[in-house]
Amino acid sequence: MHKNESVRYLIGVTCLVLFGFTTPKEPSQKDQSVLDKVLERGLLRVGITADYMPFSYYDADRKSYQGIDIDLAKQLAKDMEVEVEFVPTNRKSLTRDILLGKFDVAMSGLPRTMKQTLITNMTTGYFESGKSLLIRQQDKVLIKDLASANKPKFTVGVKQATTSQKFAELYLSAAQLIFLSTPEDLKEALKNGVVDVVLTDNIEAKVLADMDAELHAVDPYHPLNTEVLAFAMPPGDKKWQEFLNLWVLHQLQEGEVLRLQEKWVGE
Repeated sequence: MHKNESVRYLIGVTCLVLFGFTTPKEPSQKDQSVLDKVLERGLLRVGITADYMPFSYYDADRKSYQGIDIDLAKQLAKDMEVEVEFVPTNRKSLTRDILLGKFDVAMSGLPRTMKQTLITNMTTGYFESGKSLLIRQQDKVLIKDLASANKPKFTVGVKQATTSQKFAELYLSAAQLIFLSTPEDLKEALKNGVVDVVLTDNIEAKVLADMDAELHAVDPYHPLNTEVLAFAMPPGDKKWQEFLNLWVLHQLQEGEVLRLQEKWVGE
């Protein structure tokens, strides 16, 4: 089959489902779907924050980006028969960069919040997470839950411009907050005594604790809240969003997301 023919067939089927059997009018270049632009250029640009283990992070030893979303992005590009390019961004500028069209889709363990969905398009969810505490092993008796960590004598490390920051400001308001950037920053700040507690997602807390015997994730299997992770893309592009929704559902149904969870998170 000719390159991209199978992908275009899937797009055609998607259009029939969405728009009926009437052939939609060809959009202008300005209104052209990101989906068509990706296929034409032969390149999928994926925005990543590289700050959330195990979804997207930079592995200094491998000198490359690693994680669940990195693997999913590569699979998406493979299924579309295009190349993939990772475009670095950060939590503060992520939404702005999406609106500016700096990349086609953002894939970095992004919570599907009401604010985010009002500004950009987001796919159906592919993963659930929630907040958890990461502490030193020696403090397991001292810090057992959220209430015991919410004291003026404790310093809590969180990533800035994330849902963890908002959660900490609400439920750890008595403690002192320190803003950090990467999983490595969180781990080192905790081990070196710069912070007493780290508030992060339960998945990241578990992975960091599994990697370092000095650290302990506080009950990561029962997170403090629930968040649904999804991919974000430019607003107003229903064709691109529906295509990505179908693709995400396919990854879930075929067990690919579960396989990646076992690979990167474990049990």
